Amino acid sequence: MNSHQDKSAVDGAASNKKTENTSKQLDKRLEALGSKIDERRGERDPEAETKGLADNHGMAYGLKIGSEFVSAILVGSAIGWVLDKWLGTTPFGLIVFLILGFAAGVLNVMRATGQMASPGAKDR
Repeated sequence: MNSHQDKSAVDGAASNKKTENTSKQLDKRLEALGSKIDERRGERDPEAETKGLADNHGMAYGLKIGSEFVSAILVGSAIGWVLDKWLGTTPFGLIVFLILGFAAGVLNVMRATGQMASPGAKDR
């Protein structure tokens, strides 16, 4: 063997040792990360998970109220438009029933949010 081959063999052995050390360090880091993940999973708060569901319920409730409001206006407008076409009173039927639909939508929103008692609540 010449000196060049000796140096190459020494470099190869040093490189293999370095790779082993890097691999061991990586394994230790992976184990530490795994244990941290396990700790975090154990720390999960069940109330926090249900709180996320409550937030979704609030959004669903808001969408329900909004859709009821818009649909009341659309239904009132449609009734007014049909009456105008049928009776030939354009645009008074549309205007009157648009206002009535808006009032019905506001009434529904107030009932849904609890700012107004539902009809017949005193009789119960």
